[in-house]
Amino acid sequence: MQDSEIENFNNEINDEIQKLESDIKNGLSDIELQDRINFIIEEYSNICSKDESEKIYNTVSERLQRHHEQMDDFYIKFEARWGKPIDLLEIFWLLSIDYGQKFSDEYHKIASDDSDVVFLTLKLLHGRACLVTGEIVTLLRNGYPDAAMARWRTLYEILIISDFIKKHGTDTATRYLEFEKIEDYQGLEDYQKYAKKLNKETISEEELVTIDQQIQPFRQKYGKLFRNRFGWAYNDLKISKDQNPTFKKIAQQSDYSHYYLYYTWASHPIHSGPKALTLVLGQPKNQPRVILAGPSDAAGIAEPGMMTGITFLQININFLLHSITLPRLVQIKTLGNLEKRIKDGFYHASLNPIP
Repeated sequence: MQDSEIENFNNEINDEIQKLESDIKNGLSDIELQDRINFIIEEYSNICSKDESEKIYNTVSERLQRHHEQMDDFYIKFEARWGKPIDLLEIFWLLSIDYGQKFSDEYHKIASDDSDVVFLTLKLLHGRACLVTGEIVTLLRNGYPDAAMARWRTLYEILIISDFIKKHGTDTATRYLEFEKIEDYQGLEDYQKYAKKLNKETISEEELVTIDQQIQPFRQKYGKLFRNRFGWAYNDLKISKDQNPTFKKIAQQSDYSHYYLYYTWASHPIHSGPKALTLVLGQPKNQPRVILAGPSDAAGIAEPGMMTGITFLQININFLLHSITLPRLVQIKTLGNLEKRIKDGFYHASLNPIP
């Protein structure tokens, strides 16, 4: 806003205020007074916000350049402390993608001929784990340990599910995959409920009838478990009829149940509970508590780094050793040796003072 525009705007506001004062003396009612005040405030805020938005738009590149320059020093020190273990984790991730792809290419025809549903399921879960690990590496590389721990939570879920399916076999894998259709159906129900509020087209009655007919066999097969997220696991959990299958119950049957404590811990950054405000990995130790609003190079970076290495190795083992060969044993041992270096690297970096 130019000086002349500011002056004109101020004059208009002053004129409005003077008129308002005059009208008050002439018996303006409280309701009318409030309406007039609201109008003046609305006009003022609209004009000022448009002006401020225009200034921001015109200086985006400039402001971001200043911010990036300020962060350069931070990332130089961050890299000096955490660069090596994060590099190792990234290599671990890339090797896992490579090994997984090779195994998939080699075994795909055999699995297809044998209708090996367990292989297909473990392959999908391994691919998902590779994606999540890549996200964790990116978050760690940029100094966001709490977000990385939140993504590790998903990695742990993948480990528990892959371990459960590997132990219980074909029927369990089949039920697990079938539940995708059930989740789709439940999503359509929610869509139909809120479509109008979202300005979306609702599903026609004819389509709903067709979808309902397609889902009917699953509704009959799973009964009351149809709407339970983990209904596919019920038969293997050996729980009483009045109990519902849950992720915790599945995890308790795993060799990795002791990591459930970390899973609970990793849940806090995802939600908006009060614990999320105080349990912050990015908070520097032995320093006054701060409200963390950006990246951190605190010792807490080590936790998601080490847990990712541990968890991702086990997911690789579940998948790559579905069909054991000497080359795949070598691959697993290679990943295992790398995982030890990753844990050591993050641990020693956490002990080192910030450069």
